[in-house]
Formats: sequence, structure tokens, C-alpha cells
Amino acid sequence: MNKKAIISILAVASSLIAAPSFAENKVCVHLPVGVGYAASFEVEALNSDVKTQESGRFAVGETRCLDVSKIADHSEYKVILHPFWGKTIDCTPHLIKEHTPTDVQSHITFKATGTTLAPRCKMYGA
Repeated sequence: MNKKAIISILAVASSLIAAPSFAENKVCVHLPVGVGYAASFEVEALNSDVKTQESGRFAVGETRCLDVSKIADHSEYKVILHPFWGKTIDCTPHLIKEHTPTDVQSHITFKATGTTLAPRCKMYGA
């Protein structure tokens, strides 16, 4: 296989990779003991102007959750982490919200790590 064919295959394959999708009605961020900052976060839909309110500041060792039921089903969204006195980042990965029955309580949790100027935020299990 020549180099041009391999590049074409990789380009097609990367365009087929989509954001993971989950059925959830809450998104949580956990700041484990040892993280160098307090933080807040919010969730924002990428294909509309829907955004949650900011979570309010929470401390190391705590988990805070936000209701994402107002984000439309099949919408891609991102979690935005705001370390106190630090650099704001998008958590990874972006997700696609699937339908969640109203009688089901489901959540996704992201783990924030690092320092105020070099924060990291990644979904558990990703």
C-alpha cells in the first residue's frame, strides 16, 4: 500500500469517529484530594445556545453535579472547567446526549486533575 492510499484511509477513518454518546441527565466533576485548586464548571451544547448555570465553586475532595436535561437529545455538548485563579479548559471528550427516561437517574463523571495553570479534566473511563 502506498503512502497516498494510507493517508486517504486515515482521513476517511478520522471523519467517521464521533463523540461518545450516553443517556444521562446529570454531569458531574470530581476534584480528588491532591488537586491543586478549587473550581467550578458549566455544560454547553455545541449546536445551540443552551448552557447550564455555573456550578459554583467547590473544593478539593468534592464532587458537584449539574442537570443537563435542558440539552436536547442527540446534541453534542462539552464540559467547561474553571479552576479558581487558573486556566479555563474544555474537559474531554465532548459527548452526545441520548434520551434518558424521566424516571431514570443517570450521570457521567469527569475527573479534574493538575494545577491551576495546567489543569486536566477527563471523563472517568475515557
